[in-house]
Formats: sequence, C-alpha cells, structure tokens
Amino acid sequence: MNTSLSQLVGLIKLNLARRKLNAKVPYSNLNFNILKILYYEGYIRGFKVTASSTKIFVFLKLNYFKSSIQDIAYFCPKNKHSYLTYKKLIRFYGLKHFGIVSTNSGLMTIEQCFLHKKGGILILLIK
Repeated sequence: MNTSLSQLVGLIKLNLARRKLNAKVPYSNLNFNILKILYYEGYIRGFKVTASSTKIFVFLKLNYFKSSIQDIAYFCPKNKHSYLTYKKLIRFYGLKHFGIVSTNSGLMTIEQCFLHKKGGILILLIK
C-alpha cells in the first residue's frame, strides 16, 4: 500500500518538475481513490486507467502557466501515534492546506474532517 502511494507522489513531483502534463503511475485502489479526490477538488485534469489495470495515466493541470499542485508531501503512517484527533488536525493544519486523511469512514479531505468532526491518519498534504 505505502509503496504504490509513495510512487504516485514521487512520479507526480518528478513530472511537475519536468513541466510535463501527464504522469504514468502504478494502479492500486488507494491511488485510484486519491486521484478521484484530487480530480473532484480540481488539482488534476483527469486520469485514465489502462485496460490491463496496471497503470493509471494522470493528466496534470496548469493555471496561468503554473501547475495547480505547487508541492505534494506523503506522510507514511508508522505506528499508532500517527493518528491525529480532530483537535490536533485543527491546531496543526486548519484550512491553510489541502490534505487527504484516512479515517474510519474512508478517505476524506481535511475540510470534510472538520465538517464531520473526525480525526485520522494524514496521508497527503498539498500546497
């Protein structure tokens, strides 16, 4: 699980640094769900799963000749202390950053966690 997600983040960062508009990342259900959230929030133009379901083509987005994702960070959940309560999420991140949190209800953005008053394990942080 963690290796495919770290490859997703690494390949997106690499293609953004090269100023390419597409990236080819490995398929996993976690990657698919994260890309779905990024698409609905407007950070990527779209994505396409290959017929053999081994790769996902991600189409990156530019706004005024700058990428919509300035920086993306992956947080590897190491132990039970990686869990952030609702109060810790508010204190550390607030509404300044866009992030994806793994909760007991599935993947949510930080804003959705604030609305539902849930905590979880922070997976991605996007600037």
